[in-house]
Amino acid sequence: AAIDGSGIRYICNTVNSIERNDSNDEFSLTGGSLRVGGNKLTMEGMDVIDISTNRLHANITVNADSLDGVLDGGSF
Repeated sequence: AAIDGSGIRYICNTVNSIERNDSNDEFSLTGGSLRVGGNKLTMEGMDVIDISTNRLHANITVNADSLDGVLDGGSF
């Protein structure tokens, strides 16, 4: 609880911040939320990726025209 509410605040035309919220175990962003914990990356309450299963959320799509990757040490 010692870091609850701590974070970074920067001022441009508007005030933007990243603040720790211990009550729901996440970082609150100006206009959104981000949580990295255990094996998951969660944004806006949706598990974006779960590295324990190596899966993206089913609602996330990737445009194959712009996909880069490595297979057996070679790029494609």
